[in-house]
Amino acid sequence: MVSVENATELPFDINGSCHFKLKSDPGKMMNSSKDGRPWQTWCTSKRSQHREVRRHAWRRGSWQCPNLKCLFLNEKGSCNDVQFTESQKNMCFVCKEDALTFDRCTTVKIWEFSAEKTEVDTYHFGYHTCRAIPNKRNLQVKSKLEEHFQKHASLKP
Repeated sequence: MVSVENATELPFDINGSCHFKLKSDPGKMMNSSKDGRPWQTWCTSKRSQHREVRRHAWRRGSWQCPNLKCLFLNEKGSCNDVQFTESQKNMCFVCKEDALTFDRCTTVKIWEFSAEKTEVDTYHFGYHTCRAIPNKRNLQVKSKLEEHFQKHASLKP
């Protein structure tokens, strides 16, 4: 059994077996529990001990750009596994190289909403093979960036 952690938002790089209790907006139920990875569309789910709204989603995985001269690899230090064209999911958006490998990610995320939909229990199971993309609204990332900029305030762009 995983212990419950009360939080204001999910960590953007959530990984492993976790259980978070969050506040939820009844009008925008799913927005309260976003993290840094794109999940497949959620499906309705059931559990005998939970009678209210319950949903689950799988993480599909990501393509890997094989180009060793890709600008993304040179800039970020890791191969592109996030930016691929929408019409052709297996083409790197940066260098236009066809991706040859797809890393499957078998993690699961489950949402269990309270009767009033003001609270959500978010469960996460599995370890990601993909990289998390920081959410713009993530407070932890924002505070780390502000601290970094203050530490290096004299540097010019």
